[in-house]
Amino acid sequence: MGLQLISQYSAGSKRNQSRVIYCFDCDDYDSRPADLKFLDNAQRYCKERNADFVWFCKDIEQVYTGNSVDKGRKKNEAVSFKVKKKIGELRAEKLTHVEYRNGVSNIMTVLDQYLERK
Repeated sequence: MGLQLISQYSAGSKRNQSRVIYCFDCDDYDSRPADLKFLDNAQRYCKERNADFVWFCKDIEQVYTGNSVDKGRKKNEAVSFKVKKKIGELRAEKLTHVEYRNGVSNIMTVLDQYLERK
């Protein structure tokens, strides 16, 4: 389905461009070899398909809020984060890493290839 939507979007205009970006939580990459192997395989999968690989260590909540969040509270935390416009408080340094490390991500490194920062 994803490739079909990309084809439809591209057919609309020669200027239309799209990218597939897969996002992953690193989970216990540093203590569970299976988690690190999963990330290696995911990165290879993305590369083989010319898709971008974004990661959050250990998870997206830890990167954005500085804390891990219980499963039952994730939705409320996300809503609160959005309502309070906490995205503006994030430091770019946390989002431009190239190596896994707790509390950081590579999302801006990837997005900088396609978007201009204000």
